[in-house]
Amino acid sequence: MLVPAVPVPVPVPLIGAAPGGGVGGLGVGMHHARHCGPKPKAPLGGGTLECPPVSTARRFAPILALILLSGACTSGDDDSSSTSAPDPATDETTGPTTIAGLAADEPVPFDPDVRTGSLANGMQFYVRENDRPGGHVELRLAVNAGSVLEEPDQAGVAHFLEHMLFNGTEQYEGNELVKVLQSFGSEFGADINAYTSFDETVYALSVPTQDPSMFDEALNILDQWLSHATIAEADVVAERGVVLDEWRQSEQDASGRAAAVIQQLFLTGSPYEGRDPIGSETAIQEMTAERLRRFYDDWYRPDNAAIVIVGDIDPDTVVEQLRDRFEPATARGDSPTRPTVELEPFSDTAAAVHLDPDESTTFLEVTLPVPGRVRSTPADFRDVTELGLAFQMIANRLGDDVTRGAAPFTDASVSSNDFVRAIDAPSIFVESLPENTDASLDALLTEFTRVDQHGFTEAELARAVAQFRSGVDSAYEGRATVQDVAFAESYVMAFVTGSPAADATTEYELGIEVLESATVDEVEAAYAARRRDAPPQVLVIGPDDADVPTEADIVAMVGEIEDRVTEPRAAEAEIGTELMAAPEPVDEVAVEELDGEPGMYLTPTALTFANGVTVVLNPTPITEGTVVLGAASEGGTSLVPDELVPEANLAQYVVGSSGVGPFDQVQLEQVLADSSVSLAPYLDITSEGFTGSADTSDLETMFQLLHLYLTEPRVDESALGIALDQVRPFAEEPERDPDLAQQLALIEARYGDAAARFRPIPTVAELDSVDVEGIEQVWEDRFGDLRDWVFVFSGDLELDATTELARRYLGSLPAGERSEEWADVQPDAPPGTIVREVRAGTGERGTLTLLATTPVVATPETELLADLLTSIVSSRLTDHLREELGATYSPSADVTLDREPDVAVEVYVQVTGEPDAMTRLSTLVHEDLAELVAQGPTEAELDAALEELNNDLQLFSNQQLIAVIVREILTGDAVSEFVGQRSRPAGFDAAAVQAFAATVLPPDRYIEVVGLPS
Repeated sequence: MLVPAVPVPVPVPLIGAAPGGGVGGLGVGMHHARHCGPKPKAPLGGGTLECPPVSTARRFAPILALILLSGACTSGDDDSSSTSAPDPATDETTGPTTIAGLAADEPVPFDPDVRTGSLANGMQFYVRENDRPGGHVELRLAVNAGSVLEEPDQAGVAHFLEHMLFNGTEQYEGNELVKVLQSFGSEFGADINAYTSFDETVYALSVPTQDPSMFDEALNILDQWLSHATIAEADVVAERGVVLDEWRQSEQDASGRAAAVIQQLFLTGSPYEGRDPIGSETAIQEMTAERLRRFYDDWYRPDNAAIVIVGDIDPDTVVEQLRDRFEPATARGDSPTRPTVELEPFSDTAAAVHLDPDESTTFLEVTLPVPGRVRSTPADFRDVTELGLAFQMIANRLGDDVTRGAAPFTDASVSSNDFVRAIDAPSIFVESLPENTDASLDALLTEFTRVDQHGFTEAELARAVAQFRSGVDSAYEGRATVQDVAFAESYVMAFVTGSPAADATTEYELGIEVLESATVDEVEAAYAARRRDAPPQVLVIGPDDADVPTEADIVAMVGEIEDRVTEPRAAEAEIGTELMAAPEPVDEVAVEELDGEPGMYLTPTALTFANGVTVVLNPTPITEGTVVLGAASEGGTSLVPDELVPEANLAQYVVGSSGVGPFDQVQLEQVLADSSVSLAPYLDITSEGFTGSADTSDLETMFQLLHLYLTEPRVDESALGIALDQVRPFAEEPERDPDLAQQLALIEARYGDAAARFRPIPTVAELDSVDVEGIEQVWEDRFGDLRDWVFVFSGDLELDATTELARRYLGSLPAGERSEEWADVQPDAPPGTIVREVRAGTGERGTLTLLATTPVVATPETELLADLLTSIVSSRLTDHLREELGATYSPSADVTLDREPDVAVEVYVQVTGEPDAMTRLSTLVHEDLAELVAQGPTEAELDAALEELNNDLQLFSNQQLIAVIVREILTGDAVSEFVGQRSRPAGFDAAAVQAFAATVLPPDRYIEVVGLPS
């Protein structure tokens, strides 16, 4: 896998402070979101095996979320953590001489809890003991070599070599290495991982520590990767097809083409030019073992690599193991010295315009880039923070304009084009309808000029500081529960970039002192220095039929606007810092300690109030300083009349972007600027509710937001207008987005006449019918009666204090009158087979999607069998289609037990490949599934799946526990099932899996959608 400039967007919560400058959750544009954030890592060198959501209806809902939410940020934690079961002196002339007790120009010290050092051969190591999640260890091999080091005849070598290390070493022939890791329970993709960037290549393993032999084997694998690759010519030829399919998936779509333009804008004339990690189609087709071996021998050597190990280990023992294992390693041949890669300063304003047939909206970005450098001192930290505050304030201004309907664009956000080490490139990004491109670019550029002429206000700085500080506070509060993965990635970055990895206290003290001492004058000076040193680089990406200015016109526009006289911004009125006064508490009418399991972090206490609300409190130590919320009520869109379904599909986004009570969304974000709260309403087929999280210190604020959204919601015309503007281009021309077009086809085939309730986005006609009154009606119906609602809080909470908050903010909610259940509006899966071909998008790539839905009886065993079958099908397709045939890059499978509206198992398979090969791939997929049904899993497949499942069952997250508790309250028996499942996997044999596969993989009842370029 490679780390291109274009990562996949991820939906985020709607409500809360938004450091990204988003409009209460209406986020940055789809393509820009893919290139401004970190790339999710992927299996065996590539891509991301994305598991679909838990039901067909929910599987496709994220498309709408991506359109509306793709780049917004909140300062709250999402509690992605998991855990296993218990087992100033200042000189007025020269500025600050110390920051957080450190000299301003001295390097920030490395975290003393990390054992660091170098072996005799120059290899560096970073070793840390950590108990989150516990029972596991994260290992990394970081090689300080990426595509920038390729010679002229080595295009794509660094990335292709990453693939080859999984295809044979001296000790592990062919695919044996992958099978060994799978036998340890390592999940293909999540735990067996690697990426290649312009600058480095990193390999990752995650293994359990219960059996010491697994850790020894993992160390051996890292050693084999570094020093003992075989790189056989036959294996290179066989792997070409896999890498070509990855190239098709990453380069042959709008994202890939946009990434190429972005690279050209920023890297032309630099050592990075022409060295995209994936390489070219020709380079991949002509790859040879000799080219790979030359790069391997030059750069895969001990003095150019580091080992990172974090987890449930004894550091002293591990350091000795590293010395024994890796000190014998030596460089092969006369390896060159790694050059320092630098960019020249950007001397002139430049622009890049890219019009693409697969784009639906226009994305505009202004970047102020300078050559990058290692930043390792407190003074560096201050410089970066002050410049970040300046960009945040600009994004806040533009985001506020969007929220209030006063902008020609539909979203604004801080972003960055720091996709290689040698560039420091903060940016402001906006998304626009194509017809508003000129006006949007004018408004974006004008705001930079306005800051040049009038600077910032104290109130703006206070808001930005509060936004930044909430993140600093959250990180410090959660310092004792940082996950192994987070530490490991931090140390990899320290090795490859030279940046410090300080301990949590030092980071906190640095952050707080810099933020508390920041002044408007200092921030304006940091911004002015960047404006002086960085001529604007302007990017415009849009549909191929958009009327946009030329690159020359844009450069001229920049000059004209920089000379324009602007008016200062009108000051915002003071709004205070309190959301609401606390209501009088209402005592609960019943308290019950639910059956739980302390060893699995289930110790729930249920409070029942007279208004019908149930509140469950579940204290856990999983993430220190964080509380996670899940709230639910049965009903969902199944109880919404047909004519209001379009409003129901948009209600959560519109209400979540309209503010609450006396506060519009801008005012709400200002009040919440120093808060860690994130809160998102949801409305799906069978339920409505909220998800959210907050620092423990901000828990009352989350309760207040909940109370206001349930008693004083707002539906603003401007919020509805933004949502409609963002969705409409995709509704008008869904064929521009091949993924969307294929999902629409699958929805239509699966649901037939009922598809409107399950479609990822409304039709144009439906959008035309949506109005504020309809959304208000839906919200009042679904969120206005709280009688049967369940609110579950899980995390670092204190029972008595949280009980008092529940009494005030939830017990005091108006009493409801109804208890209801969802209606079964989901039609049965169609009989027989349905095969659809969808032609959408451009680029030579094809996708096969297979869906089989089978009614079953829901049992604890059924859910576990579904998990086992997910692993077995994914492994079988990967071993055959990818590893043996080289026909695809990342085949994936997801087998899910859906409990509502119908109890059924859904099998979802997706395979990509060359368009002309899709018929053959379809045949191969069906043959592999048929063989599994006929013969059952092999012993190796079953053992690997069982080990993986056992590992997964030992990990717990607050979100997982909340889901169990909610289901326990609504349907019963969920807790006992959850606890009981932890002891069941060992009882499954091949016959049980085969029988289950025969039930849920019918050869004559499925839907198949083949996506091909138009």
